[in-house]
Amino acid sequence: MSLHRPNLHSICSGFIALLCLSFSSIIHAQGTLEEVIVTATKREASSQDIPISIETISGDSLDQMGIENFNDLSATIPNFTVGFGITSQSVIMRGLGSGQERSFEQSVGMFIDGQYMPRSRQYISPFFDVERVEVMRGPQSVVQGLNSTAGAVSVVTKKHRPGEAFTAEFGADYEFSFGGPVFTAAVGGSPSDTLGIRAAVKYQDIDGFFDNSTTGNEEGEVEQRMVRINAIWEPTSNLSVGMKYERGSQDVDGHLGEIFGTAGAAAFEPTDGVLNWTRSSEGTTINSLGVLAANQPGQTIDTDNFVIDASYTLNDHVLTVIAGHSEFDYSLTTDLDTTALPLLDASISETYEQDSVEFRITSPTGNQLEYLAGIYYLDSELANEQPNVFGPGLIGPGSAAEGTGTFALDTELISVFGQLTWNFNEQFRLTGGIRYTDEDKDVLRDSRCNLAALPSTLIPVPNIPGVCPNPLLNGFTDSRSSDNWMPEVVLQWNATEDIML
Repeated sequence: MSLHRPNLHSICSGFIALLCLSFSSIIHAQGTLEEVIVTATKREASSQDIPISIETISGDSLDQMGIENFNDLSATIPNFTVGFGITSQSVIMRGLGSGQERSFEQSVGMFIDGQYMPRSRQYISPFFDVERVEVMRGPQSVVQGLNSTAGAVSVVTKKHRPGEAFTAEFGADYEFSFGGPVFTAAVGGSPSDTLGIRAAVKYQDIDGFFDNSTTGNEEGEVEQRMVRINAIWEPTSNLSVGMKYERGSQDVDGHLGEIFGTAGAAAFEPTDGVLNWTRSSEGTTINSLGVLAANQPGQTIDTDNFVIDASYTLNDHVLTVIAGHSEFDYSLTTDLDTTALPLLDASISETYEQDSVEFRITSPTGNQLEYLAGIYYLDSELANEQPNVFGPGLIGPGSAAEGTGTFALDTELISVFGQLTWNFNEQFRLTGGIRYTDEDKDVLRDSRCNLAALPSTLIPVPNIPGVCPNPLLNGFTDSRSSDNWMPEVVLQWNATEDIML
């Protein structure tokens, strides 16, 4: 990835202007600021006391604004953009990001209850029953990890602490524009003085918003189901153990995409090739070859996430362990040419598994010297297969061709990190930190190519130009190992009670 190097004068001018704007905003907001406790630094602290550009949104605010995903959230936060594509989502922070390349992780780290989520399909409804969302702009590599060079987003779900009174919440919405209900429910209680449990469920069934002029059906219906259980066990005043299990599934009916705004679009679309949520895709896929994920167009995803975290207080130090397992199965089948002709259909089948664990120690706060240190380990396996079927409209009457590309990636990562803060006095503090990461990636690329006289059996062929994946990649394997040292130095000045630089 290459980046343009901005002009230093422009950076300085922009920084000075930002400072002036920030001072003005702070002065006008005096007396109205509300203290918000966050864990962006892996300690509980006020968002006004940490040297990070951070936006915090409570779960109640998300519900009131109808924010259900990261795309909705990005519309409310400056310098944060999230876009969705067929293969993955693209996360951009302050203009920096990795695009929608599925073969490597984003430059903006995603965390849910302390569990790193490098793949956008690991979560279906990330803002369901959450306590708050913390969006951190700028490099967070020392504390959050290698893939947080542009920023990080942390989601904290709601939990029920031991001894808290029983609570029950129920919600129901109806989407009038497209039609369909959304039901949510959450209950929490304390079976004993040492145990708190919260369970939450969600069901959504929203009608489609695409009209298919060929089949006469509506497409794009979304049916979503989620269940989550959070538990906290505190057998002593020094020990706290938390557990979360979450399972989600989502089905989306119909094809993807619509032809518009190009030369000849009117010849394929019944409404002159303009973007009007109408398409003329065929009703079924070209699946006589039996290689696509499904005969009917649509996409499905099933996710499972499990996290256990334990913290133990010893001589005012806190020892923390967070371990998690995450996996998903995803499939998509669609008419890639989006016309009623039997030209080109495509499919994606993807599976992913991830195991991670982090050990961390943090010192007490309020002393002249404060520190934290830890070690993190991650192991993941990704497998992606993408068949493309070229139908009679391209190959010839009674014939078809199939080309499938396979991509597999195994990742093993281990890192150690540490951070030390020296509080000179009440006005000045200096924080220095460093993270070392050792990462190994093993990749496999493969492909296959077939011809068929419909509906006969497949005939393997070495290559069909323009149809099959690059035959030079058949059986291709490679490995990459990288060592990264990521340092950080922060000088913090509390100029007044209301201004911190």
